[in-house]
Amino acid sequence: MTINAYGVADILTDALKALGLCEKPPRLLSYDGDDVSGWINCAFPLEWEHLVQAVDPSDPTIEAFLDVRSPLVWVPPLLGPRGEHIDALTEMLPPQDSQREGSLVVLLPLNALTQRAWGNFRQRLFSIWQPRVVCDIPSSMISPAIHSAFRFMLVLLKPAEVASELDTKFFRFPWETAPRIGDVADDFKRLMRMKGGQTEHGFVVRGEVFDGSPLHFESVDPKLRSMRRELADFGSTRRLDDLYEVLPPGHRPASPGRTDAHPAEEEQRSVRVLQGRDILRTGTIADTDGEDGTQFVTVPLDRQLEPGDFVVRALVGKRPRDGLVLAEVTAEDLPAAAGSGVLVLRPRTRSRGPIHDFVLAYLRSPRCVELSILDQLMGHMRLSVRSLSELLVPYPDEEMITALTHLQEVKNKMQGWQDEADELLTSVFDEESAKAARKRIIGEGRILRQRANEADSLTPLSGRIRKRFPLPLAYRWRAMEAALSGGTSREGYEAILGFFEVLSAYLAQIAVAMAANAGIKLQEVDDIAAKVGAGRGGTTVGDWLAILESTKGKKFRALDDDTVLGEIRNALGPEVAEARVWLKEARNDKAHERPVDDVQLPAAIQAAKGYLDQIMEDLSFLPDLSLRFVSDFQWDDITETGEVSYEELVGDHPVVPASTGTVDRFLEKGSLYIVDPLDRWHRIRPFLVRERCPECKTWSTFYLDRRAGGEIRLKSLEHGHVIVAKPHVVRALEAVSYLPAN
Repeated sequence: MTINAYGVADILTDALKALGLCEKPPRLLSYDGDDVSGWINCAFPLEWEHLVQAVDPSDPTIEAFLDVRSPLVWVPPLLGPRGEHIDALTEMLPPQDSQREGSLVVLLPLNALTQRAWGNFRQRLFSIWQPRVVCDIPSSMISPAIHSAFRFMLVLLKPAEVASELDTKFFRFPWETAPRIGDVADDFKRLMRMKGGQTEHGFVVRGEVFDGSPLHFESVDPKLRSMRRELADFGSTRRLDDLYEVLPPGHRPASPGRTDAHPAEEEQRSVRVLQGRDILRTGTIADTDGEDGTQFVTVPLDRQLEPGDFVVRALVGKRPRDGLVLAEVTAEDLPAAAGSGVLVLRPRTRSRGPIHDFVLAYLRSPRCVELSILDQLMGHMRLSVRSLSELLVPYPDEEMITALTHLQEVKNKMQGWQDEADELLTSVFDEESAKAARKRIIGEGRILRQRANEADSLTPLSGRIRKRFPLPLAYRWRAMEAALSGGTSREGYEAILGFFEVLSAYLAQIAVAMAANAGIKLQEVDDIAAKVGAGRGGTTVGDWLAILESTKGKKFRALDDDTVLGEIRNALGPEVAEARVWLKEARNDKAHERPVDDVQLPAAIQAAKGYLDQIMEDLSFLPDLSLRFVSDFQWDDITETGEVSYEELVGDHPVVPASTGTVDRFLEKGSLYIVDPLDRWHRIRPFLVRERCPECKTWSTFYLDRRAGGEIRLKSLEHGHVIVAKPHVVRALEAVSYLPAN
């Protein structure tokens, strides 16, 4: 198809058919006196009634041409001084809020719907009619005589009292339409038939009422609206000018009759003028040798840039990987002022931190450009002081700030290691003797290598579990790997299933403890209490998985995903559903004496270990939920702080060093706690208790197992040994409804 195969008249015809307005051909109202109107007039069929009028100052309105029987296509005159021209077009409309029965189609320049200067025009137009179809059209689809930089809005309107309850269809024809005009036309026709949803180039907005506010496609696109709301999932959103003062260019080219002279009392000096091309995508400002066309002018001090400012290109490309292009101003870049294509962000606080870095990373991301609502200029988006000030940016919450801080600490530590290695390499020949240099390179290099090897050991899943996961899981994982190391064996297979049960039990105890702390009652806990209390059996992997499944219910939806319970709630989710079901059934088969036969054992081991690895990868948050045992605690009522001695139960060795710290809440000596990334301590006694095992003499973590012979038994997560619960533990389990009260 050629470029003329589908043009503005075809677009309008298809839209009118979709709206049921094609009984009579439209009438075209245009004006003589300018070439653009003539070119547009030629784009419509001759069989349409063409009403070419002269602009009559005594009777400028279009009311006389409105007809309920056929739509009026209005092509207003498009030339004239900007302010006067817009006012004149506004006066051509019927009075505001007047009622009209006929439909109107208007062809306007793009900025008529997007720029604030056209606000009164839009306000009056949309008080009478509401848009049903809005098409963003390149000039090439109207006339090749119109410059390709221009885009037009074709707007089909219905009377306001009717259209406000209907849907509005938006469609943007791409700049380069010709190569695939057939596909684009089919996409438009498909949108015209839709009652909701979106196509490649368009979308449907339902029940929206439009007023004089700027009408950008990006502002009403349901998908982009949803994505903007999702920015708050980082914590909240802020306007950019809450964080930065947005400043206009400090220097603009002189207009006729204006010079760059300033009052003599102002301290002035010749400074470099930064243009958009000087701001590099690397986040730096290009150097200048003074002979590359760089401009130097006299600018007052209060309009010059300062160290710590950020300069931003005002024109933004729309390539898929483009974000805003900005750079920090350093002392080496000064003195300088922002030129006409540059805006300035001046931080409202000069202290750098994770929030500042996070916001800058967002500004540089393609997502920022995608979600921005900006004017367009020849295929680019144009930033203004207003649009940049009003830009919504994600603002991280406390948990996110903590994570960002940790990331920065990791980055700094890794950079420090690299700097040490670089310094060591470059100082090989700084020693007085080769022997001394050799000794230092080998010795200090060994330490750096050992650090790197230790870091590498955390890359594989097994290394992370054994070094960073809570002790009960890491210890059991090491035992499982030992059982598997001898090759295919039933012991190894059962160790995998045993680990899955221990994992489920550990997660369930944390979930129950967090639910109790949040005041949420679980039916599954009552079921366990009834079963164990009556001696009908012990706790099983099915009990623990039922508790974990319950955390996905309505009672827990109000809780933040970043809380401990939120993390647990998302564990063992849909991504690992198949793995969870397979391992549960395999564990039940073993418990009910339905063993895997020897022929199938190798495949069963491979499947079980693969599924378990999937689940453990999904639980990467567990190292951030520290398991701590409070060995001593002293509270100071005067300062309202406590000194705590605790053991961090992490890694696969049961002997762990003691640590100390200061907290602002009372802690129980002898209790287990989960400590989240915000350093909040959550008690998990009595669901998990730490006792010295009388059988193996090691400190172990125990959970409710069963009633036997009138005694409550607890089972160790680490090695499965069983002990009799002490009276104070039984009373605590009764108090939290894990056992029926006597």
